[in-house]
Amino acid sequence: MHELTADGEVHANDYVVRALLFSLTPEEAVSFFDLNFNQHYTVRHWLVEKISRDAEREVNDFHIDLAHELLDMVGQTRFPKRETCAFALGCLCKHMPGPLKNRIITELLSSPYSKLRLRGYKYLREKWMPEFEDQIAENWERFKEEKSAWLIIEHASDIQLFSDYNEYIKHFNPFQRSRLFLRLAQSNIEVVEELKAIDGISYAYVRAKLHKPLSSDDAKGLLKQNKDDARIGLLFWSLSQMELFEVIADFHMEHGSPDPERLPPFIL
Repeated sequence: MHELTADGEVHANDYVVRALLFSLTPEEAVSFFDLNFNQHYTVRHWLVEKISRDAEREVNDFHIDLAHELLDMVGQTRFPKRETCAFALGCLCKHMPGPLKNRIITELLSSPYSKLRLRGYKYLREKWMPEFEDQIAENWERFKEEKSAWLIIEHASDIQLFSDYNEYIKHFNPFQRSRLFLRLAQSNIEVVEELKAIDGISYAYVRAKLHKPLSSDDAKGLLKQNKDDARIGLLFWSLSQMELFEVIADFHMEHGSPDPERLPPFIL
C-alpha cells in the first residue's frame, strides 16, 4: 500500500488506490494516516473521508487518540501543515464525544489563523451549538468575518441583535442586512422601516418576504433611486412578488430592459 500511494504517483481518478484504502479496517486506516503529513494530498483526503465514515458508524479509542494528536498539532506555532491538520480535525469533529468536540471547536474558533476559524464557523453553521454564542460574538468584534456574521444573524439572541444591529449593518453585505432585518422583524416589524434609508433594494426584498407590499409611489421611487444599481434585478423580483406589475411595466417603457446579467438567475 505504501508503494501504491507514494507521493507524486496518485491521481484523483485512481480508483484502484481509493478502493484499496476503503478496504482497510477502521484501525488500519487510522494507522496508515501519516501524522507527518508526507502522504499525497489525494491519499490524505481519501483517508480522512474513510476514517470519518468509520467514526460515523462507531467511534473507537483509536479515533479519539487520532483527534487528540491532531488537536495537539494544530495549536503548535510555526506548524507548516496547520491547515491540512485542521481539515482532518474538522471532518472528525462531528463524530467525537462532547468534551473533545468542544475542545476542537474552541481551538478552531480561537485560532489567530483565519482559515482555521473558518472551519469552526463551517461546523457551527452545519450544527449550531449555543455554548459558542459568546465566542462568535467575540470573534465578530475582533475580526468582522463574513462567516461569523452569518452565525450572528442565524443564532444570536434577540436581545443581542436589537442591541447591536446598528453596528452590524455597517459591516454586513446587502444580503446579510436583509437576513438580519428579517430576523428583527420576527420580534418588531416596525424596525424594517429603518432599512429604507440604508438600502432601498434590501428594504424592498424584506418587505416582499414579509408579504408587506409597497405603495406604487414608493415602488416607483425605489426604481428611480436604484435604476443604475447592479442589483436592480432583485428589486424587480421583489416588486413582482408584491404584484406591482404596472409599476414595473411603466419603468420598462421609460428605461427599457436592464442588462440580463443584472437580473436574478432564480427566485430567492
